[in-house]
Amino acid sequence: MKNGPAYSATGYKQTRFTALTNAFQNVSTGPANFYGWNILNLTASTMYVKFSDTSTGAVGTAAVKFSLLIPASGTAFFELQFPLRFSTQIRAYAVTGAGDADATAPGTAAIVDVLYMD
Repeated sequence: MKNGPAYSATGYKQTRFTALTNAFQNVSTGPANFYGWNILNLTASTMYVKFSDTSTGAVGTAAVKFSLLIPASGTAFFELQFPLRFSTQIRAYAVTGAGDADATAPGTAAIVDVLYMD
């Protein structure tokens, strides 16, 4: 990631989770712009990382803003040219199914990720 007109003077804030699971993790504590991700799936199974723009609600019932498929033993890296705006809070979790209602936990220490925001 780099500094530039669309970035803050000190670059992005980074949040890292070494074992993202089927419980919400707070990526931000309030409204934020989301610029990208670098996610590694350490398991032999496909999983989905889901993002919510809510401060309440449970996994499988809270509205999902977007989902990322992370292939088995694979990675996903992406830098957005224009940020996704989260007006309430960025929360993330990982599950084994594609459906928004899925709440099945991935394997232990399944994901190592760094999420970029300002």
